[in-house]
Amino acid sequence: QQTSTRSVHVENNMEAKGIVLPPPPKPAANYNLTCHASGNMLYVSGHLPLLDDGTLITGTAGEDGVDIEEGYKAARQCGLNIVSTLKNTLGDLDRVEKVVKVFGIVNSATDFKFHHKIMDGCSDVMME
Repeated sequence: QQTSTRSVHVENNMEAKGIVLPPPPKPAANYNLTCHASGNMLYVSGHLPLLDDGTLITGTAGEDGVDIEEGYKAARQCGLNIVSTLKNTLGDLDRVEKVVKVFGIVNSATDFKFHHKIMDGCSDVMME
């Protein structure tokens, strides 16, 4: 049986990469929480691409709308908002052992086929 000591220092890594967390967003719909603990799991939901000033990033991905790079940036902002909520809830991001699932909804034209490239913006934040 092997025991290990977990010493990740997520926030130090983020600082070294120049990643600055926005203020944690407040719930924006008809619910009053952005995360819920059950056992040793923390479920996070309901995050939007809100900028620090509260502006909502909007648009439709596709040929006549938002391009992949802009969509990626919006998804990245969602990811930063999620991490900010985790920091606010847990106090120490080293308490997060792993991300089990990332689910996102991309507003797009019906013929748009690169949702995964936009969602990489959020996934990349979790990997960093």
